[in-house]
Amino acid sequence: MNTREWTGIILAGGLSSRMGTNKAMLELNGSLVLQHVTKAMRPAVSRIIVAAGPNVTTYGAMGYDCVQDLYPGKGPLAGLHAALEASDTDWNLVCACDMPLLQTSF
Repeated sequence: MNTREWTGIILAGGLSSRMGTNKAMLELNGSLVLQHVTKAMRPAVSRIIVAAGPNVTTYGAMGYDCVQDLYPGKGPLAGLHAALEASDTDWNLVCACDMPLLQTSF
């Protein structure tokens, strides 16, 4: 697979209303869940975009390339739409931020 043809998209803009706290910022084995997902995705893609929704400032301060929903409050599809608009590749690997067991071999 030619990684220059792929953009990684991490959906991390949810409100975590059922959980009560931002899932992407939960700590797991010494790092954040968002960092685990990023680490697993990085070898497979040339760029990672975080669809951050209302969390653009938080994730941006951590060094992530973030996009904000163009249609706020419309759920994960709005985040996916914003990230696809920002992607410059034909192929995109999309993952939710709350998948800490994701492995690069996927």
